[in-house]
Amino acid sequence: MIGIFILLLVLTAVPAMIFLNQHAASHGAQSLKRLKGRAIAEEGTAFAIQQIQNSVPANTFPAAFNPGALGFDGSKIFASSQGSGVFQITVPPATGLESYQVKLEARPGTSVGGTFVPTPGSSIATIVSKHTVGIKLPTGLNASAAVQLANVPVVANSADFRVLWGPIALYDKNLWAITKPCSTGINTFDMNCYQMPRKFSIGGLTGAATGTNKGDALNVPPSADLTRCPDTATCVAATDQKEYWAFTSLGFQPVIDDIDYINSAKNTIPPVPAPIACTAPVAPATAGTCIAAPAGSGNFDKVKNSTAVFPTAPVPPNFAPSPAVVIYIDGSAFFGNLSMDFKQTGVKAGALIVTRSLTIANSVYTKNTPQTDIRLPPTYNQDMPYASPGAIAGLAAICPSNKCNSSLILGVPAGGVQFRGFLWVKGDLTIKPDVLFAMSGVLRVDGTLTVEGGTPGNVTRFIVFYDDEISRQIRTSNLELQVDSSSAIP
Repeated sequence: MIGIFILLLVLTAVPAMIFLNQHAASHGAQSLKRLKGRAIAEEGTAFAIQQIQNSVPANTFPAAFNPGALGFDGSKIFASSQGSGVFQITVPPATGLESYQVKLEARPGTSVGGTFVPTPGSSIATIVSKHTVGIKLPTGLNASAAVQLANVPVVANSADFRVLWGPIALYDKNLWAITKPCSTGINTFDMNCYQMPRKFSIGGLTGAATGTNKGDALNVPPSADLTRCPDTATCVAATDQKEYWAFTSLGFQPVIDDIDYINSAKNTIPPVPAPIACTAPVAPATAGTCIAAPAGSGNFDKVKNSTAVFPTAPVPPNFAPSPAVVIYIDGSAFFGNLSMDFKQTGVKAGALIVTRSLTIANSVYTKNTPQTDIRLPPTYNQDMPYASPGAIAGLAAICPSNKCNSSLILGVPAGGVQFRGFLWVKGDLTIKPDVLFAMSGVLRVDGTLTVEGGTPGNVTRFIVFYDDEISRQIRTSNLELQVDSSSAIP
């Protein structure tokens, strides 16, 4: 009886084992097929990005992008370079996207008699946009920057430099000790204690040089250690993957199209305020002239070694209401109560470009008319990585439809930002004592940013609010795309 029982057990078990092995083999084959399909989909995405970059003029994306012209409407089957397999690229309607974004859907599969048969579970949807001022890490992380600095900023103890809603990219190997010690227990809304925004640097990053560096109680987690990564020998991690990335390659920057900006400056419709003075340079330099060419335009191409001094009295916002307004100063400039709004609906955002040094003085944002449409980028929460949920929700509440009232975000009744657009200083940018200066847009400084200390009882404050729309409208010589997000699709 025992022998018969064992025989029956074996006869019953063998088919079950065969079934399990066959099922496992089938499952493994399907997984392998999906993995290969995903690799082909990634190849297809990279191919699509390259084709767009090669065929669309730099400063016309996405308006001039025609998917059908490249076969990205499902009408064409592309062969994979991975030995076998094909892929298709489609561009669905821009539902839910920002005005500057395009969604690319890459589907891998096979071609059967000229008919595309997709591979289930391997397709990818990728949202892309124009890459201008920003970073591309070796890990694949892309981010447009609110501020790009060539050197560590110099910020006095009685000064306040803040960047909100967008990251900082620092191309300096020297250590950046972020200002504002947190030892007093009464923290300003600054970049060190509140651990915002994201900070990317090719050098080291740490907290303030003096005082206890512990995060604010409103942060999550509270009282975090803000040592970050001052040097490669002692830091635990070069990044926390949330707020700081130290000692990392930030990628190459697209070339900004100087010629396009100069031509726009020449065509800027008057009235552009003329400088009230043109200071002489230090001998033996040759003095320039601060007259615009053409007269009344925004092109000051003969300033050279001189400094164009602009009015110290307030200038009305939107003083130059032409499309794509640009002021291009080939030399140094000094502004008193700077007040320029270069962002208008339906046209490219303008710029103030100074090829040497720029000094801002006597500027007080309480004298400006509040704006009701300061842009809150949809990615603002990424640059508040340790903020409490209440703080993030509170900001969204005062900025309905991503439009903020400047007096609310500045915390000053009747307060307005003095500049909106792209501010590019090829030399040094200096904010003088007691200045209260706020801008919305993107800042690039190729020299050194200095925020000087306030006089006794006063503070110097410089605030940059990132505007993602202005960022994508910065004009470049060549089109380069960045990946804003990527996800699997059916």
